[in-house]
Amino acid sequence: MAAEIEIQLLGAMAVRANGETRELPKSRKTRALLALLALEPKHHSRAALCEWIWPETADPRAGLRWSLTKLRDVLPEGSVDLLEANRESVSINWRGVQTDIATVTALLEAPDQADLETLIEYEDRFERGPLAELDTGATSEFEIWLEAQREAINRLHQQLLAVLIGRLAETGSSEADAMALDYAREQVTLDPLDNSANVQLLRLLLRLQGQQEAQATLERMRERLSDAGLPDAELLNAWRSLSSSAPPAAPIGLIEQRAELESPPATLVDPVTHRPLPSRPSVAVLPFEDIGQHSSGGVLAQGIAVDLSARLSQLKTLFVIARASAARFSLAEHDASTIGRNLGVRYLVHGTTQRTEDRIRVTVNLIEADQGVELWSVRADRPIGDLFEVQDDLANQIVSA
Repeated sequence: MAAEIEIQLLGAMAVRANGETRELPKSRKTRALLALLALEPKHHSRAALCEWIWPETADPRAGLRWSLTKLRDVLPEGSVDLLEANRESVSINWRGVQTDIATVTALLEAPDQADLETLIEYEDRFERGPLAELDTGATSEFEIWLEAQREAINRLHQQLLAVLIGRLAETGSSEADAMALDYAREQVTLDPLDNSANVQLLRLLLRLQGQQEAQATLERMRERLSDAGLPDAELLNAWRSLSSSAPPAAPIGLIEQRAELESPPATLVDPVTHRPLPSRPSVAVLPFEDIGQHSSGGVLAQGIAVDLSARLSQLKTLFVIARASAARFSLAEHDASTIGRNLGVRYLVHGTTQRTEDRIRVTVNLIEADQGVELWSVRADRPIGDLFEVQDDLANQIVSA
C-alpha cells in the first residue's frame, strides 16, 4: 500500500499529503531537521540533533521544539502523524511516510518492471542541486554529512538517467530518441569524467546527429580528461569501435592522432605509460576508510576526503586530480603504482577515520605512487567540534611533506 505522506527531497523540499503539496516552513534549520530525519531512518536523540543543528543557540532544545511544532503543522488535520517524538528522541513515522528518494531507489532495484512515465516523473524532480536550500552554517559535522548526502543523491540521479536512456532507446520513436539524447547529455554533465556516460552520449550522437557532431563532442571529452590528468585511451578505443562502420575524417585537434585512430585496436599505445607527470607536485586524495563503529562514521570518512581534496586544490603549488576521478580507486583494490599511472600523479593521500560521540581520530598517509613507498604519516585526535581545524592542519602538513 502506498504511503499517505511523501517527503520530497529531490528538487525543492516539500511534503505531499495524498498528492497535495504542502509547503514547508522557510526556516533552513527546520528543513535541515526534516532532511536529517528523512535520510537517516532511525531514532535520533534530541541532544545529538541540538548539537548538529543548533550548536550556537542559547536554548537549542527550544529551537528543536519550535521546529518540531512547525513540521507537525505542515500536514492537514486528520493526516497521519509525520513525526514520532518523546522526551529523549525523534524520528519519522515510517508507518505512514515515504520519501521520494526511497521510491526512486526501489524503482531502480527492478527498472525493467517500472513504469516509464513514473521514471520520467521522478527524473523531473532533479531540477537543481540536491538539498540546495540546506546550507545552514551549522556544525562542521552536519556540513560533511550534507555533502555526503548530496553525493549519494547525484549517484542515484546518474543511475536513473542510465535506466531512462536504455528504456527510451528501446522504443524506437524519434521523440524517445530526442529525450534519450537529452538525458545522455545530462548524465555527462553530472560526471564529465565517467567514460561509460561519455560513450553512451557518443553512441547516441553518432546515430542521431552524425559523425561531425559526435567527433566534436569527442574532442571536448578528451580535453576534459586531459585537464583532469586522465588518459583517454579507453575513450578512443570505444570511439573506434562505435565509428568502425563509417571511419570519420579527423577533426581539428585530432590530426596528430590520425595514425592512432586508424591503427588496429591491439596496437593502440596506452598514453598512460608515456604521458609525463605535471610539472607541479601532483597528488590524488583517495577515499578514506572508516574503522569505527559510529553510525555516521562512513559519512565522516567520505567528507574528510572530499574536504581535503578541495583544500589542496586551492594551493597553486599542487596539481590535485579531480575528486570524481580519485574516488574510483582505493588501495584495497589496486596497488599504488597502478593508481598513480592511471591518474597521472606522483603522490597518493589516503587514510582512516574513527569517531566516538564527541571525538574524531584521523590518520593520513602520503605515498610515493611509483614505488609504493610511504613518505609520511600523521594522526590527529581532536574533539569533533575542531573538525575544520583538523582538516586545515592536515592540508598544511601534506603540502609540507
